[in-house]
Order: sequence, then C-alpha cells, then structure tokens
Amino acid sequence: MRLLLALFALLLTFGAPALAQEAAKAPAVSQEGVDLVLGNPAASVTFDEYLSYTCPHCAHFNAEAGPAIEDMAAKGVLRVRLIPAVRDPLDIAEAMLVRCAAPAHALTLHHAFFAGHEDLYNAARRVPAFYTDMATAKSGDIAAVAAAAGLADIAKTGGIDAAAYTACLGDQQALSTLQSSAMDSWKKIEGTPSFAINGTLLDANDWPTVQKRLEAALSR
Repeated sequence: MRLLLALFALLLTFGAPALAQEAAKAPAVSQEGVDLVLGNPAASVTFDEYLSYTCPHCAHFNAEAGPAIEDMAAKGVLRVRLIPAVRDPLDIAEAMLVRCAAPAHALTLHHAFFAGHEDLYNAARRVPAFYTDMATAKSGDIAAVAAAAGLADIAKTGGIDAAAYTACLGDQQALSTLQSSAMDSWKKIEGTPSFAINGTLLDANDWPTVQKRLEAALSR
C-alpha cells in the first residue's frame, strides 16, 4: 500500500506534462531470452547489468544511475541488457512480471519494484515460501510470495490484469528458463549488481567508476 501511495504521489508531483516529456526520452525496449534490452541493438557498446530486485545495492544503483544509462540508450549510442540474477522467490516473481509486461510498460514495473524493494521484501519474507531455494522454487512458491508482497496491484501499473498476472506467474516453462539463466549468471558473477562492457566483466560496481568506464568505451 505504501508503494502504491508513493506512485500516486509521484504522479501528482510531476504531473502529466513532465511524464509525457520523460516518456519521449524512454529508450526502445525489447527482450532477448530473459534479458530486458534497452536502446539500439546495433550500438557499438553493450552494457550488461546483472541485477536482483531484492538487492538493496541494485535499488540504489537504479536510482542513482538508471536515468543516465537509459538516456544513453535512448540516444542510440548504447545497448543495455538488464540480466536477472535472481536470488529468491520474490525476485523471481518480480522478474517474471517485468518480462510479462508489454515493452512499453516493462520499465515502469522495473522501476516500481526497485522503488518499493524494502517494503516488498519485508512483506514477502513473512511467508515460508520466501525461503525456498531459488533453483528449486515452484510456481506455487512464487505465487505465495507474490501474494504476500501484493505484487498484483503493482502489476496493474504495468498493464498486467488479474488474468495475465495469474498466467504469468503460473508459467512453469518461463520459470524454469529464468532459473536456468540465473544459475548461469551466478557462475560468472560474485554478487549483484555486477556489470560488463562488451562482454568484459568490470571489477567495480559503483556508479562513478562504472560511468567512467562507460564514457571511455563510448569515446573510442
């Protein structure tokens, strides 16, 4: 509930003109497997972000660096891959819903889940299913945790109605694919967030350092 109130407050604060202006700056959004891809597919620089929606450091990075990275993607100079390195059933539910949203709404959910990560995490961990191992979690575990966190209401802001919500979280094939991809990601990284530029993993995860590396790559 606090998250929904915060979202409504955001709408009232910025108003329709500002939101329309922001929408005009939004990058193109598509999917490649489980990855959310922003920007120009033919850009010479690809920036990979391995993320978790239940990771507070990822939420901080999204708030600090997200606008600048999305602006670069919107300008066509950068291709961004948001790679879900999920860690728990809540993380899985959020990643699945982001990928079930239409491209025009996917970033809305992406940002909403990060904005409310603390409240969502605290609500979800009250149910036993939250503690199920990421790699073995079933659709029932995902649904139970999502219900505890109230994700259905947030999903509506991303254009996902009740029927689509149930179908999304009940998609066993999508769940298995996401789990398999995450396990592959965790063989490459030690924690979230982690970043790579043109396939080379960075040894830093703070925005000032990452920004310098990105600017250097874009200037070549």
